[in-house]
Order: sequence, then structure tokens, then C-alpha cells
Amino acid sequence: MNAADGSSYLLMYIQIYFTVIERILLYGAPAWANNIISRQQRLLNSIQRKFLLNITGAYSTTPTAALQVIEGITPLHIKAQMEFILVSVGRIRSDCNWEGSSFLFQDFQQPNSPLTIHPANFDLEDKVSIVSDPHLPAEAIYTDG
Repeated sequence: MNAADGSSYLLMYIQIYFTVIERILLYGAPAWANNIISRQQRLLNSIQRKFLLNITGAYSTTPTAALQVIEGITPLHIKAQMEFILVSVGRIRSDCNWEGSSFLFQDFQQPNSPLTIHPANFDLEDKVSIVSDPHLPAEAIYTDG
């Protein structure tokens, strides 16, 4: 195995972490991540630590915060709170405060309103016109080259 293979395995482990492991651990986070206590924060860090040690191959004495910085992976309790804010502001349309920052749902782009007229009720015959061109050649030849 050369260095290029090692980096591809590392990228594969990181991709698996982000697409599978993190999604499993943060399932339902908008429901439980509003007020994370320190015990829950330590639990999330200890779970994340096992995966970070596997990804980095670092010694088990390496601090969790250092592993998070080395890999550029956000701590799980912060990601859980971010998901809570996104759901609260984006879907529930309520204002949120997080560590002194306030997020107002009016400041974010709102989805377009649904159609007020059903598409089947549109009168398309008046809006679409098909005009035939009388000067088209009678025969067209297409080749492959």
C-alpha cells in the first residue's frame, strides 16, 4: 500500500463517518438538542472519539478536542444544536437564540407560496400556438460523420 492508497482510505473513512455514523448519532437531534447538559455532551464526545481514533489512527491518549481539530470535524453536541436551530427557524418558523446569537425566521428566505390555481384549470389553448413552417425541405438526410 502506498501513500496514495492510504489517503484514499482516509477519505473513505471520513465519508462513511459523515454519511452514516454522524446521521445515525444525530437522528432526531432537533427534538432532543435544545438544552444539552454537560453529561450528554460528554456522552456524545465519547461516542465520537471512538470513530475519530479509528479515522486518524492516533494514540488513545490523544485528547478528543485535538482529534476533532486535526480532522476538522465539528463536535457532535454543536452539530446537534445546529440542526435544532435549522429546524426551528426553517420549518417551525420560530426564533432561536444560541450562545448570544439570535436567529429570526424573518431574516431567512421563505419558500414560495403554493399555486392558488390548479394546473388542470389553466386555459392552455389560448396561450400555446403551433405554427407550421411551409418552407421545410421535404427530405432530410442525417449521417454519422
